[in-house]
Amino acid sequence: MQFRIKDNLDRLGKRMMADAQRAQARAGQDAVNHMANAIGKAQTQEIKRVFDNPTPWIQNSVAVIRANSWRSGALVKIKDEPSKGVPGAFILAAEIEGGNRRQKRFEKGLQRIGVMKPGWVAVPAPSMPRDSYGNVPASIYVTLLSYFGALGAFGSNMTQARKDRMAKGAGPRAKKMRRGLVYFVSDGKTQRPGIYSRTDFGEAGHGLKSLFLFVRKATYKKRYDFDRVAQQTFEDRWDDIFGPEVAQALA
Repeated sequence: MQFRIKDNLDRLGKRMMADAQRAQARAGQDAVNHMANAIGKAQTQEIKRVFDNPTPWIQNSVAVIRANSWRSGALVKIKDEPSKGVPGAFILAAEIEGGNRRQKRFEKGLQRIGVMKPGWVAVPAPSMPRDSYGNVPASIYVTLLSYFGALGAFGSNMTQARKDRMAKGAGPRAKKMRRGLVYFVSDGKTQRPGIYSRTDFGEAGHGLKSLFLFVRKATYKKRYDFDRVAQQTFEDRWDDIFGPEVAQALA
């Protein structure tokens, strides 16, 4: 009966090497994920800094995809997957890259029925109501698309009978309004191109209000430097994230 120390030491050495490699791999993965989380947090802070009162939807538009056993690296990005609302990447593209912004569903709907020229955009007029975040309420977009018959697959268009009741001040809104309301599109001959509302006050006359103005393009300056924030955070946090993880793996 024999016990060969050399053979057992060889097996032990291979096992220790394998354990060390696994520990180093785990340390590297943890460090990558910590860095990704730090960059994601920095991006969210930058969004809050450069934009005036951004909505919770925009504040939560940064996605962090963590490294794991089958994904060697981590990824930080602006969410681009369609979900309940418009993806953050679609909304922030012009703010990050600069240049002309993409057209919104509202604008595409108006162009589909010929209300607005192809390639133009609709800019909210100063008199347009805004929500607490400074945005036009979604209900106004829906009402206008429905009124002009441009909702398409997103809902039911307003009937002519309903429009007639609105014009006379009758229907559900009558008790609050006591006045008639119509929406119309100006081709630019009498008012600037856009969408307007005309309210009939009876003997007192009528009031005209601009809602959206049609312009050839909406150009944005680059405000949100996603790449700069990511690179700066990576450099600033390198020592305190990768140093301890590597040291622990080699200990």
